[in-house]
Order: sequence, then structure tokens, then C-alpha cells
Amino acid sequence: MHGFEISKNAAAAFATSGLDAGYLDGGIDAWRAACGPTIRKLSDVKIPSVVNSPSVWVTRAWPKIDRIAYPWLIGRFIDPLAEFVYVPADSVLSHAAKIGAIAYDVPKVTFTHAVSGKYGPKYLALGGGHAAKSTSQATNAYFIIGDETLTPPHALFRWQRFAIYTAIRLLLWRGAMALLFALSGMEGTLAKMGAFFTKATLLTFCETYALITYVYQGAMENYQWLTAAQMIDGLALGETTPGPLIMVAAFVGFAGG
Repeated sequence: MHGFEISKNAAAAFATSGLDAGYLDGGIDAWRAACGPTIRKLSDVKIPSVVNSPSVWVTRAWPKIDRIAYPWLIGRFIDPLAEFVYVPADSVLSHAAKIGAIAYDVPKVTFTHAVSGKYGPKYLALGGGHAAKSTSQATNAYFIIGDETLTPPHALFRWQRFAIYTAIRLLLWRGAMALLFALSGMEGTLAKMGAFFTKATLLTFCETYALITYVYQGAMENYQWLTAAQMIDGLALGETTPGPLIMVAAFVGFAGG
């Protein structure tokens, strides 16, 4: 089979050197027969492969919500060093051509939505499973990011990176707590707030309303940082925003500190 013996011999050479290596039984033909995910080689998409040389991506300045999803996808699956430029919608293609960048998230380019007929069948399809089946473009897209998409090497979990990030976060937390202790003392309001919100952070993940109850009880009943009327004002303020917990916590710190 095409490439099978080459891969088998390469894996054997790696294993001889003490490296953990394997090969695909049956080669790429068996992988395709099993409907395994593949990525086509494209001549019209040129992503820099030089180490530490970021690719540059250009898109429209509005809507801002798209500044979150696409950069995350590009950084995770294509180029973790990618840089992004935002220009008026009618200038995306010309500006990308001018600076030698890649235009995305606009019609008639390779990387864009595949949920509308006007964008054509040649583009990026987002979502897997049900999302991919709900659009005819997804079956013809060059890139389909779904549930079966292979995670790129730079996005895989590594204990070394986990330990480094954890150490950095602990150092930042210790520095912030040391500053609060220096400003208000061990029994000062700011120091107690720092310890209280640290416990609140470790209590739960994304259970906003359960945590708001905890903050309410601690700020008003246990520490008396706020009165009942002030706390109600804080809760009302929090409900006016998409992130009520953050607003309530900031209000407690502002009004009680």
C-alpha cells in the first residue's frame, strides 16, 4: 500500500532508538476506508511553516463577536503564533493582498463560514456531527472542524506546561495576597476579601447563582462589608450584565473595601 512500508520502517527506526512510535495498520488507504478524518493539501493556502514566524490574518472589524471564535480556531488548529488585523469589510481582500496576509471570514475566501449558500462550498465548516450534516457546504469543505478532528500537537495536554502555568498562577496569587497584606495587614478588610474570594473561586466552577449566594452570605452576614440594601443593589447590578458574578464580586470589593 502507498506509504505503508515507509511508515512501518520509520516507526521501527524510532523504536530502535528508544522512542515510542507506531504506524497505521493498513496505511492511509485503510484509514480512508474506515472514514478517518483527513485534511487535503491546498495550493492556494500558504501558511508559514518557519518556526517563530507567525502568519498574519485579515478580516472585517465588525462584528466584534467574531474576533473571539475565529482567532481561537486558527490559533488552536492552524498557527498558534498567528497575528490578526481588523479593517473595514470592503478593504479586507485588498489589505490582505497588500501585506501578504490571509483574508478570512469574508465571502469568496478559503477560510470562512460554510452555513450560507452565497459563501459557496469551498470554505471552512465549523462544528461536527449534527452541525456538519445540516449544511451541504460541510461535505465539500476543505476543512471541517468537528468532534472527530485530530488535536494538533501544540494543543495537546502536557504535564510540563500544566506545571508551568500552575506555578505562574500561584506566584501571581501569592504576589497579590502579599500586596493586600502589606496594605491592610493580616486582619485588614482587603486581606480578608482576598482570602474570601480565593475560597469562593475554588468552591465551584461556573455555577454563578450558587456562588452568588455564597458571596451574599459572606459579604453581608459573616463579614458585614455591606448592608442588606447595598447587597440588593449589587445583585440588581449584576443581573443587568451577561456576567453577574463578576459584577457582584467587583461591587462587593468596591463598596466594602
